[in-house]
Amino acid sequence: MALRDCMAQLGCWEGYRLLDSWEETRNGQRFCLIRLEPKARRRRYCSGCGHAVSAVHDWAERRMRDLPVFEMPVELIVPRLRLACRRCGPKLERLEWLAPYARVTARLAARVARLCKVMSLRHVAAFYRLSWTARKRIDPRHLEQELGSVDLSGVKVIATDGFATRKVIATRRSSSSCRPSGCCGWAAGARERASARSSSCSALRDVPGYVQPSWT
Repeated sequence: MALRDCMAQLGCWEGYRLLDSWEETRNGQRFCLIRLEPKARRRRYCSGCGHAVSAVHDWAERRMRDLPVFEMPVELIVPRLRLACRRCGPKLERLEWLAPYARVTARLAARVARLCKVMSLRHVAAFYRLSWTARKRIDPRHLEQELGSVDLSGVKVIATDGFATRKVIATRRSSSSCRPSGCCGWAAGARERASARSSSCSALRDVPGYVQPSWT
């Protein structure tokens, strides 16, 4: 019981208490699973308007990742409550340690965003064993919290530059010239794709507001 109380205090899962914990092996990797349950008599707040709501509309069990313990990935099993808010309708309960519809805790997301400043997303995700869906949502959300939303009020035209694509095609053409003739039709396909791209650029010139790049 003392060990369970210590884990609950270190977890800081506000509004929940630790019900059970065990280990599980998946593809040779050990996981620490922790099951939480909501505390009965406490004040709950709506994630939409922020007002206190006592009535619970429904709940669903969700699994989310937390910071690892002794290099062992931690997975939480959390009954996520939807409150019957009179102002907003059914809304998720507001939790400081877990964002709405998130699959990782706030502290794990903050750690991932911090490491993304010095490492690539692929290496950070491999370190924490996160999926591509989870990792691609964390960094942009953290950047928006730090820098704020992008102001596009004065922007009239958004144009893309395709010089990198042409550079890749030129590189692949030079490498394909070293292959024996007739081994594959890659070079012919590359010429067809380049011709299709040039024709699409010609069609864009008729669009109002289109700015022709200087390199075309």
